[in-house]
This record gives sequence, C-alpha cells and structure tokens, in this order.
Amino acid sequence: MGAMTVIAITDVQLGANTVAKRVLALSEDVCEQLDRDLCCQWFSIKCDESVDSSDTAKLAVFV
Repeated sequence: MGAMTVIAITDVQLGANTVAKRVLALSEDVCEQLDRDLCCQWFSIKCDESVDSSDTAKLAVFV
C-alpha cells in the first residue's frame, strides 16, 4: 500500500457509534433499493466473510 492509502485508512473513524450509524445507513439504503428495484417488502440477507490465501478479507452478501 502507498503512504496515502495508509494515511486515509488511519483517518477512518471506527468508534462504536460511528460503526452503528454506518450500519444503519447501509441497511436503510439496502431496504430502499430492494423496494425500488424488486418491489419486494420481505427479504432476508446472508453475509459470509472469508480470507483468501493472500490474507485479504472478502465479504459476500446474498439477498
């Protein structure tokens, strides 16, 4: 990673309140998109995290 990337990552706020607000905003956005694009009122979400051989974390989200 370049120096600018490291600086940008260290500047990200990860306090409990910040994370909770971001998760809430993401969930509201997902609900709005599903309602708009699929016209569905009920849905479920499955999340799966894994780490590949190069130690990179990956997140898969199934709707």
